[in-house]
Amino acid sequence: MGKSGFGLTLLTIGLAACEFSPPYGGDRVGVIVIESEVTSGEFRAAPSATFWRSTLYQPDAIAVDTCFMMNLGNPQYGPVGSDRWNEVGEAGVNTSVIDGGQYIVIASPTASDTMTFGYHASGIGYRLNGSPFLNASPGDSVVIAVSGHSAGFPPALIRAQLGEPYQLDTVPTSPGEVALTIEWDAAPEAGARMIVVLPFSSIVPPHPNPGINSAIYCSFPDTGVAIVPSNVMAYWRATYAEHREVYSSRVRFARVDLGPKTRLHVVSTHRGSSGNIVPD
Repeated sequence: MGKSGFGLTLLTIGLAACEFSPPYGGDRVGVIVIESEVTSGEFRAAPSATFWRSTLYQPDAIAVDTCFMMNLGNPQYGPVGSDRWNEVGEAGVNTSVIDGGQYIVIASPTASDTMTFGYHASGIGYRLNGSPFLNASPGDSVVIAVSGHSAGFPPALIRAQLGEPYQLDTVPTSPGEVALTIEWDAAPEAGARMIVVLPFSSIVPPHPNPGINSAIYCSFPDTGVAIVPSNVMAYWRATYAEHREVYSSRVRFARVDLGPKTRLHVVSTHRGSSGNIVPD
């Protein structure tokens, strides 16, 4: 979805970040990801789902209103522009895939569709039959019913909200240790997060340019304005101008606990237009 695929095909939640092991122990975890964006003026939302046993998995583990540095040499992130970026702060250990049942029904206010497990055009896993996109509108509330399996994940029902389009303002590259104020169109309803990722090269001139190998990762309340601390921004601004990038996504989380060690998560993401970078 989109020109770079940066961080949005989140079927790899856990699959990229987790270490696999035989199916014993751990919580039963279901994760349904709904990725949306506007393409050629059309709103598109593509759901996918995975179920597994994991000793640790928290899609919303990263605190709100925080920024930190990421080393992109870590295999869990993969190269810039790949679909293996960890965009929402998940973690998984000793993980094995389990059965979520024959089907998952997902219903928007205007239509309903069924997801089944298999090899689909968009990848392996639970996907919609036919078109990969829901018949839905920005901000819609959707209801998701998991059929469940007696030896895998139990039946479950959850409601989640789709994301809405937004515009991220221009990001300046003033030199030095200066805090960065980022502005965007705030979410119309409370409860969303704005994830901003600023990839860069950690090697500064005049040393040879190694390409992008680091990033600043920020998770903010979706209020329309946030500040990246000056001590963090200093790294991004000191590097090669051609290797500074900006990506962002609006993210919402939903969760239902089905027992002490069983839970279902929905991660709804909407990628806005990336902010332009003011040249040096």
